Amino acid sequence: MNRLVRNSLGSWGVTSIVVLTSGHSLTPTIGGISNVGDPSGIGNGANVQMPNLVPGQPCRNPSFKNFQWINPNRYTMNGFKLGTIGNAPIGDCLGPPTRTVDLSLAKHFHITERIEAEFRMDAFNVFNHPQWGDPAGPTNGVNYNIGFNAPNTAASPEFLDASGNPTTSLANAVSIQNSSPNAQVGTVTTQSDRNREFQYSLRLTF
Repeated sequence: MNRLVRNSLGSWGVTSIVVLTSGHSLTPTIGGISNVGDPSGIGNGANVQMPNLVPGQPCRNPSFKNFQWINPNRYTMNGFKLGTIGNAPIGDCLGPPTRTVDLSLAKHFHITERIEAEFRMDAFNVFNHPQWGDPAGPTNGVNYNIGFNAPNTAASPEFLDASGNPTTSLANAVSIQNSSPNAQVGTVTTQSDRNREFQYSLRLTF
């Protein structure tokens, strides 16, 4: 009985690899705003200039509806003074984190004095946590574009002049108003192919 118990319950080995990392630091950039190609006046155009922050709005979209990681209401161009730099910081938000646990379970058998066997089961991402890619953005993978729309009609002018009066003339404009961010900003479009996997192996040593 002791030998049976020893052979059944003994010689087991368990190993694990746990990976817990935060996501990449992501920087919001103005992917475009109607009628204004260079709101900061620095000559670099879209994808490098930054918008303003909206106080009290979190980075994350709490609902993650339609795989939208970033909260679009965090950023605005309303009140943005032309020729200035937006106050959204570099690395403002974090992208999706990595959460994986790999587990290995092995049983060793002594067949004879010279022959041993090992049965092994490996589980990768054993809890099957989804591993999302960064939100869509420029090819460097650390920025995400925010397109803004603002109607520029007599009924809803896009700009304010130096006196604070609404105007449709960019030549007389001092600041922007009536802008709204693209509803799909910060959408996750990729997922790692490392879903939960199992593999089994049997090794003979002699």
